[in-house]
Amino acid sequence: MPKEMEGAEGGPSVSHLMDELEDLRSLFHQTQEFSKVKSPTYLLVPSQKKLQSFSGKSSDIKLEDWIYDVSTAVKARPLSKKAEIDFALQYLTSSAREEVKYHKVGSLEALFSVLRDTFGDHGSSVRLQRTFFERKQTQEESLTSFSHSLLDLFTKAARKCPQLMEKREHLLKDQFAEGVHDVLLRKYLKSKLRGSPGIDFFALRTEAIEWAEESEGAASSSNPVTISRQSAKEEPSARSLLDIMVKQQEQIDHQQKQLDELTTLVQQLAQAKPNNSTGRQQTKVTCTFCSKAGHTAERCFKRQLKEAHGTIEELRKATKSPPSQGN
Repeated sequence: MPKEMEGAEGGPSVSHLMDELEDLRSLFHQTQEFSKVKSPTYLLVPSQKKLQSFSGKSSDIKLEDWIYDVSTAVKARPLSKKAEIDFALQYLTSSAREEVKYHKVGSLEALFSVLRDTFGDHGSSVRLQRTFFERKQTQEESLTSFSHSLLDLFTKAARKCPQLMEKREHLLKDQFAEGVHDVLLRKYLKSKLRGSPGIDFFALRTEAIEWAEESEGAASSSNPVTISRQSAKEEPSARSLLDIMVKQQEQIDHQQKQLDELTTLVQQLAQAKPNNSTGRQQTKVTCTFCSKAGHTAERCFKRQLKEAHGTIEELRKATKSPPSQGN
């Protein structure tokens, strides 16, 4: 070590130590400056689905669906109130856009309110509530679709009558349980509500869907047995019906035979003439049926003809009306 760097006892000099200290201080300041440099920040924005435009026409997307889509898209963007309005206006066309221009809207909710007043459901509160309470599940409608319809109808009714929101869960659950198509499922859901009144609407719907799936599985597994039992019951029933038809045909054939015989008899009587040549004593006999002389009532041609006609009419009536099964 050079002499100028050595101290009195042969160690480093004070000036050398000061230089090293200065170097350390400079290095420390450089480290501080480097730590102040901010690393780049990356913002990941989720991809948004393409929004549909609303024009106010009946063929458009439903207004409430459009409002929901726009509200969801706005929440994903840090926008000012004016920017939110401008964003919504991009997806308004035709009469809907023109309507908003004529109103002073200061927020996105105010814009939605204008659209609801103009293009929303104009039904009265009473009518909307009646539609909700009269809604029933159709035979071809799924439980999920039925629940969505109830939610939509309730939202419309609650917009006209905000007091309904206080009983939202209660009304939705009761109407869902009351409106399902399956009678057994309806009883099950009502029993579920009595036993668990705190269950929410979507949990009740899940219970209904699971019950329906289990019932369908049980029905499909027992279907072959049911069919075989039905076939066994139907077989004797068909056999007895065939026996009845055979008996009826036999009775009809018998009546037709009697009708033919009587028709022949009537024709013979019509061609026959009364016999008045039996002598002097016979001319003194007077018929009690036709009041003519020469024959008795038992041999009266008119009486026999009348009785034959009466019998034919009775047989015709019996032939037209099918005989009873007991005969």
